[in-house]
Amino acid sequence: MKYLLSLVLIFLTVIPAMSKIKLLTITVADYAPESEWAHINADNDKEIILQQFQASASITTLSESEATYSNILKHLSKLEDSVSQGDTVIVHFSGHGQQIVALNDSDEPDGLDEALVPYDAAKNKSAAYDGRNHLRDNEFGSHLDQIRRAAGPQGLVIAIIDACHSDSMNKGTENSDDDIVRGTYEIFGLTDDEFAAFRSRYRNQETTPLTESPDASPIVIVSACRSDQINHEIKVGRKGYGSLTYYFIEAVKTTGLKNPKGFLDHLYTVMSNDKTLRFHGQVPMVRSMIDWIAPKKEIVPPQQPKGEESSDENTSSLSWAYVLISALILFLIISLIWKKMKK
Repeated sequence: MKYLLSLVLIFLTVIPAMSKIKLLTITVADYAPESEWAHINADNDKEIILQQFQASASITTLSESEATYSNILKHLSKLEDSVSQGDTVIVHFSGHGQQIVALNDSDEPDGLDEALVPYDAAKNKSAAYDGRNHLRDNEFGSHLDQIRRAAGPQGLVIAIIDACHSDSMNKGTENSDDDIVRGTYEIFGLTDDEFAAFRSRYRNQETTPLTESPDASPIVIVSACRSDQINHEIKVGRKGYGSLTYYFIEAVKTTGLKNPKGFLDHLYTVMSNDKTLRFHGQVPMVRSMIDWIAPKKEIVPPQQPKGEESSDENTSSLSWAYVLISALILFLIISLIWKKMKK
C-alpha cells in the first residue's frame, strides 16, 4: 500500500513538470497575386517568434501558401488533439485582416464579423470569390474554446492577434514605404452606399465577454488594436515588424509567461509608449480571465516655460506685494502720528 501511495505521489509531482508550451504561428507576408493584398513584414515576425521559442516550445509554423483557410483549420484541430492538461498554448497570427458582413446579424451589433485573412482569401468580392475563405471571429473563437478544454483549468491559452480591427480580430493594407498598416477600412463585399450605412452604426466591440468554464483553461487574447482601428507596423533598425508581435517577444524576454499579470503589464506599457503607435492613437487591447487591469497612463501636467509663472502664481505674488506695501504705509502713518503726539 505504501508503495502504491508513493507511486501516486510521484505521478502527481511529475504531471506539472510534463506540461509544455505548444505554439502555432501563422504568418503571411505575401498573398496570392490575384488576392490584391500587399506585402507586409510578417516574415520578420516569424523570425523573432522562432528565435524566442525554438528551445522552449513545440512549434508548428504555417507560412505564406501553407496558411490557407482549410490548412489553418486543420492545424487548429491538430493542436486541440496534441494539447495535454496543464499545457500553455500560444496561437499567433500575423497577416492581413478585414471586416466582413456577418452571417447572422443578431450576433453582431454592427452587422459585421471580424476575420483573419488566410493566404487564399481575396480582398474584394467577385464572381470567383464570395468570402468563404475569410476566417471569421466566431469560427476562430470556437477552436480556441476547444483548445482551452484540452489544456484544462491548470493550463493557459494565449492568442496573439497582430492584425487590424483585431480586438474582435483582423488585418489589411494601404501601405507606403514609411508607414505600413496591416489593415483596411474597406468591408468585404459592400458597395460604397452599403459601406456608409454600415459604418454609421459601427461599434467598437472590445468588451465582448469571454466564456468561462470550470473544465477549461483561462485565456488571454491580446489584439494589436481596437476593433475600429488599423494596425501600424513599427521599424526597429531597418526592419519592419508587426507592433504586437515585436513587443510580445520583448515582454516574454523580460518577464516570461509564468507571471501572466507581469507579462501583460510589460506588454501593454511598452506598446503604449511606442512613438509610432502613440502618434496614431493605437494601443493593444487585452481580454483576459486572469483578473488583469490595464495600467493607468501617467498624466504629466504641462510645464510652464522658464521665466513664466501661472496666472494663479502671479495673482498670489501680487496679493502679497499689496499686503506688504499697505503694511509699510500704515507703519509710516502711525510713526508720523506718534511723533506729532510727542511734540
